[in-house]
This record gives sequence, C-alpha cells and structure tokens, in this order.
Amino acid sequence: MRLPPLTRAQRSATALALAAAVVATGAASAPAQLSSAKSVRAPGCTLKRAKTIKANRDVRVFRTVPAVGSGTVYGCRRSAARAHVLGEFGECQNNHEIRRVEVAGRRAALGAFECSLDSGAWDVELVNLATGRLEFRSAPLASPLPDSFTFDELQRIVATSDGALAWTASRRARGTQLAVEVRRRMRGSASASILLDSGTDIDPDSLRKRGRTLSWTKAGVRRTATF
Repeated sequence: MRLPPLTRAQRSATALALAAAVVATGAASAPAQLSSAKSVRAPGCTLKRAKTIKANRDVRVFRTVPAVGSGTVYGCRRSAARAHVLGEFGECQNNHEIRRVEVAGRRAALGAFECSLDSGAWDVELVNLATGRLEFRSAPLASPLPDSFTFDELQRIVATSDGALAWTASRRARGTQLAVEVRRRMRGSASASILLDSGTDIDPDSLRKRGRTLSWTKAGVRRTATF
C-alpha cells in the first residue's frame, strides 16, 4: 500500500526529531572532561620528608616518606608554591598508585596502577604540572582483558614537552606472553591512542625517544617512528 506524502509540517517535525537524535548520540559518545589534580601548599615545590622521583629544570615529581605506611606522589613547577597530588606510592589496593614517571617540559607522563585483592589495572596518564590538569588517560592496550587470568602491564613510557606520548605494554596469562604493543597518543586526544607495532617478539623494555623519533626492538631489529 502506498502511503500518502508527508505534509510540510510533518516533514519539519521529522527533521527536528532526527536532528535531536544526532545531537543526543554525539553527547552520549563524547568523552568526559578529564579533571584537575588537587593541590597542597608546598613552597618551592617541596614538602618535609620528600624524595625526588623525576625532575628537570622546569618541574619536579616527588613522594613523601612517612614514618609508617605509604606515601603520596606530588608534582609541581619548581617555582610554584603549591604541589598537585598525583597519586599514592607503595600501596595499590584501593589507591591510585604511581609506578612509572617520566617528565618532559612542564608535563609528567605517569603509569598508574590500582588493585583489589585479586585483580589490578594500569592507566597511562599525562598531567600538566603547571596547572594540575589531567590531559590524557588510557588503558595501556586497546582491547579488553578476555578473562581474570590475563594481566596487562605498562612497561615503558616516554613523552615530549608539547604533550606527545608513547608507551609499550604487554599482556600475559599464566606466565605466557600473549602480546606486546607499541602505542602513541592520538594528537590532541584525551583518551585515544594509535597502534605503532605489535607482536610477542617486541622487547617491551626497548622503547626510547630521541627528539621526535621513537625507537624499539622487534625480533632483534631496531624500528623507528615519529610522534
């Protein structure tokens, strides 16, 4: 049966409904805004019982060394009077533990680990230490874990002063290495990354940076890419 044509008013209503659906879909799929770190008073970018983890001429990442328990990891510009709280040191259970740190310009590239009694998960993060703003966060590998016996680990991380970021990560299960990936941040993205290389014959500890060139070893051969 042939339906009668829509009137002008019905066409207008249909177009508005479709436009609203597109807007709603875009809003639902848009990434959430990344937050800024809390800060504490720290004249000269230091606190009592502080130990430097990584530093350059612009910034410093350090941890407190309490008499008992785990410490806290902070980051700040050397000239700042306040330090941004980045996470915890020495305890992952129900904590945001910082296990990897590299600094470049005013930014800190972090490997953060959170765990429960029977599982744990890594995040790759990039924080602007001038503002405390978290500019990037991603799981180290793009695909989800297939089961509770499989574990992903961030191996190495490198960064540049303008926010470029790259890392190597591995996936293991019951002592067997299932995958190794080399990934980099998609430029300007808060969470997306690009796969540069993959394979169990990649040395996950071989990632290096020289200027804008990345290099790593696969099957004994040195490979390179720009980022």
